[in-house]
Amino acid sequence: MIENILIVDDEPEMTALLKKFLQRKGYNVSCAANRDEFFHKLEEFKPDLITMDILMPGEHGFQIIEELKDDEKNSDIPIIIISVRADIAREKGKEAGAAAVFSKPLEFEKLYNVIEKIENNQKEESIAGKKVLVVDDEHDSVLLLERILEKEGCIIDTASGGVQGFEKAKQELPDIIIIDINMSGMNGIELLQNIRAYQKLKDIPIMMYSACNEDIYKEKSIKCGATGFVAKLQGPEELVKKLKKFLKKKRIVAYE
Repeated sequence: MIENILIVDDEPEMTALLKKFLQRKGYNVSCAANRDEFFHKLEEFKPDLITMDILMPGEHGFQIIEELKDDEKNSDIPIIIISVRADIAREKGKEAGAAAVFSKPLEFEKLYNVIEKIENNQKEESIAGKKVLVVDDEHDSVLLLERILEKEGCIIDTASGGVQGFEKAKQELPDIIIIDINMSGMNGIELLQNIRAYQKLKDIPIMMYSACNEDIYKEKSIKCGATGFVAKLQGPEELVKKLKKFLKKKRIVAYE
């Protein structure tokens, strides 16, 4: 449920208008005009949603968003970008992890409609009926994943290596792909890069599920376009949990 909204904008007039509008809609509203104020309010006010201008003196809103998305405690907070630079916002908003993007001057009622959509999307997400392709050359790991995913009602297919996984992905266009990193032939990172370069697969959620628990593998996976990374030591239940969390907050990315 969205109750607290944090406005991040260095324009006093815009901030005042937006604050008044949101308060009339029944939200608790706080404001921040720069990075330091933002992170202070983040801890003090504990927002359920953030509106963010991307152009502020001495800093870039996208940099603040990246810092927030790297903070595991607060990375799930939906962010709506509101900016006079609609061209930049539209190009980078989805990549930065924004839930929606609007340009200034802002149409307040359209913003409110999107906030309501985000709130509806926060309900528990089901993966029942989703086509899931598991790419892993470890037989026991695949069997364990299959059992968990079958309980969730998924339609499962498997591939025992990167080359076979890429061919199956192109043929079947699954809803979700789960990839191990250490595989002979085409490894998981190479497979991830190939999938993201293939037009019909570039937006499919991809979870990396690997025995490689070092930060370097996680960082490389995310940089190459993975939706998320789960170490096998955390177990398949954690993988399903993160997958549901991602689908629950799937991007709206709105433009007026």
